Amino acid sequence: MDKPFEYGFDGVKFSNEEDLFTEPTRFAYEFINIKTDRSDVVYDVKDLVSEFTIFEHIDKPFLTAKMILMDVDPNISLVDAIHFLGTEKVEIKIKTHASNTFAITKNFVVSEIVAQQKGGDGNELIALELVEDCAYLSSLMRISKSFKGKKEEIIEQIINAIDRELLLPNNLDITGDKLTKLIVPNMHPLEAANWIKDRCYTKDGYPFFLYSTLADDKIRMADLGALLKLEPINKDTLDYVHSVAYAQQSKAYTSGNADDLVEPIDQFREAYTITKLTIQQNERQLELARKGFIASRYNFVDTTTGNNFKIDYDMGKIFEKLIDDQVLRPSNGFYPTMDVNARYGKRIERMNEFSTREITHFATSRQFNDYADTESYHEGKVTTDHESKIIGKSLRHWLLKSSLQIQVPGKNFIFKDTNLTIGNIIRCKFLSNREYTPQMARDEVEDLKKSGDYLIYTARHQFTRNEYHVTMDIGRLGSKGYGITPGTRVGV
Repeated sequence: MDKPFEYGFDGVKFSNEEDLFTEPTRFAYEFINIKTDRSDVVYDVKDLVSEFTIFEHIDKPFLTAKMILMDVDPNISLVDAIHFLGTEKVEIKIKTHASNTFAITKNFVVSEIVAQQKGGDGNELIALELVEDCAYLSSLMRISKSFKGKKEEIIEQIINAIDRELLLPNNLDITGDKLTKLIVPNMHPLEAANWIKDRCYTKDGYPFFLYSTLADDKIRMADLGALLKLEPINKDTLDYVHSVAYAQQSKAYTSGNADDLVEPIDQFREAYTITKLTIQQNERQLELARKGFIASRYNFVDTTTGNNFKIDYDMGKIFEKLIDDQVLRPSNGFYPTMDVNARYGKRIERMNEFSTREITHFATSRQFNDYADTESYHEGKVTTDHESKIIGKSLRHWLLKSSLQIQVPGKNFIFKDTNLTIGNIIRCKFLSNREYTPQMARDEVEDLKKSGDYLIYTARHQFTRNEYHVTMDIGRLGSKGYGITPGTRVGV
């Protein structure tokens, strides 16, 4: 495997190896064990599971899951044997390959029986809600303690308390160089870690995420700017393609050869098919304007010194900086999801010239006067610290402005110790349903507005008896094709 990036991994390729499960949705349970501390008996229920779904979210430092069991033996009831009480431990091992390299093992705890229904033939359906074992433990613990140190160091101490390792990037960039002193006020460990994470921003205002993945038992901390600069997980293979007519035109698009229209899709190519697309309720620029995420004024009042300073926030300038930092690259066809040219009113003002909200924030500085090198949780060292908070909050909302939900075959998303979903970039291509001809312009073949690179921020891994699919919510700050000259030939 190629060397890792600062976040995630590059160069993970999947090919038609002899022992690779050929169907792109194929998988196998090695085991699904249920055990309790009330008994030494371990129940392997893999043959009884009709559906197992695992959820990842970039804003959650733990996984959740749902398991549906069909108890088919009328003589030996699983429910009676286990006697579910909401404390049972579930260990699952899943693979998409004959080798354990392509296998993952996760540990959950039953948190709730959400459904239980008996059938007329003596069968019984049981639906269980599960949480990752570290989240279950965290919910039982409380922290009321004073901490002093760098924010990431405090988070790491808290994460270690629930037997988890915090995975930090190589080049951590949290604004401000002062130590932080704070009191965690009777919070659950993961709740406290998230609370402190919400005070972390880079000097450019990118917010941080704290999340857990399917790949391993580590909890990751990463900032949005670094994630957006990652290479797509599929840059060395194929784009994930969506088209009703994909079988006729996907390869014709990439090669420009009309003869390819009759070539069937092989199973490797099929693994990169977007089988379902849902357009989220998006492009709500007016709503973002009303909430002050395009232009607004922030007043910061220091109750200790009486100082009052104002920050006029302008999202248009933030997008300009994103271009300067190569997070958005118009030269490669990626433009801001914000329409910076929209003008309104008698004075023909741009949207970002209307300050739609004025927000006042009170904070107390010098709470720890005996520690000149230390600031409190709410204290900002300089104006730029407060500005970073504003930018970070806005970027979170803009990330979801042009979001999509896609479903793809699961084969490419299980690889031991390698996170291939949330926090990664995925490259997608959305094709029109028009019949392909070599004379068609690029913007007639490809939906340039939707196509491009997206950040994966949620993933739902759904294992049924026959198939494994991954449903992902994906978002971005830049749109491909804005400003494209109509009539540009395919491949030009």
